[in-house]
Amino acid sequence: MTKKEARKFFKDQRKSIAPSQKRQWDDLILIQFQQVNLSYLETLFSYLPMPIQNEVDTVPIVRYFSL
Repeated sequence: MTKKEARKFFKDQRKSIAPSQKRQWDDLILIQFQQVNLSYLETLFSYLPMPIQNEVDTVPIVRYFSL
């Protein structure tokens, strides 16, 4: 599988995720971050998701680390 094919495959997979399932997975990803001790970090880089691409919602993670 080429890189172009892989990108298309995973983009199609993301688009097929039901909204309720995506919200559940986003919550589970946030919980995973909350369980890891990252108190030693001074800087954390993230990206803002594009809703049309059905990407992981990183906003709750960024908010959690902004506390």
